[in-house]
Amino acid sequence: MRFLAEIIAIFDAPTQMHVTPSDKIEISLDCSGCQRTGRTVIFRKDSNTGICTPTLHSFPGNITQIEAYHINSQIILRYSITYNTHRFIDRKHEKISVIHPTWARVHFTSICPQCHRENEHSSQNNIRRPSYSFCECGFTLFNDRRENPQFRVRSKYNNLLYQSTISTITINIFTLDIDTGVLEYIAALTNNSAEGIRKNIHDMQPVYTQDIYNIKEPVTFSQDLELIVFKLISYNVDFDVFQNGRSIKTSYIRRMKNNTKSN
Repeated sequence: MRFLAEIIAIFDAPTQMHVTPSDKIEISLDCSGCQRTGRTVIFRKDSNTGICTPTLHSFPGNITQIEAYHINSQIILRYSITYNTHRFIDRKHEKISVIHPTWARVHFTSICPQCHRENEHSSQNNIRRPSYSFCECGFTLFNDRRENPQFRVRSKYNNLLYQSTISTITINIFTLDIDTGVLEYIAALTNNSAEGIRKNIHDMQPVYTQDIYNIKEPVTFSQDLELIVFKLISYNVDFDVFQNGRSIKTSYIRRMKNNTKSN
């Protein structure tokens, strides 16, 4: 199927400056050609296909438009691409494919308003923020404070299929018929209440959400997330756990089975 995606990066830059986007963008997409998830695909403006790495085979897609402008004290870069993909299962990692990008890196240059020197920049989802970009002359060019890039995906009929402004891990429970003890267990690990969790389930909202690149104690977070998921699996609760819109429940099921075998 054919999809249309916008990859948008926004930077705070109070001073007007000339910005030139690169004709290249790197995007993490699931490749139905090699049946693997999370491939880094490189698109260039002058090419009719992308390149799937590391295998370097062609990926069906291309850049249709690149824009860069300075408005309301912000630099905005926007890449529009079209690409083809379809649903499959990555047998090596036991992952179900998704249609949307899960990561991207943009490149661009700026002209310093103070000394007129050209500066090269890049930004991607998984870097520490906030960060400031300085010219060699000491002038502050811009602040990269929000997660970049952001994604929007539409169908060929222009229906919005996916939108993401920040990378998250979420847990969704799809039934209200759940043991009170399980609710209280989750509540204790998420600083919520059993009533609050039940309301989220009723409203079809995640019972747990964590911004991936804003985790203060990664070890504790990973342990608590695993405990919650294992508890839900043990009680046969109808649920799923998503990372950037991709189900990662099967990886926890496999991990739980391995832990059982080792014990």
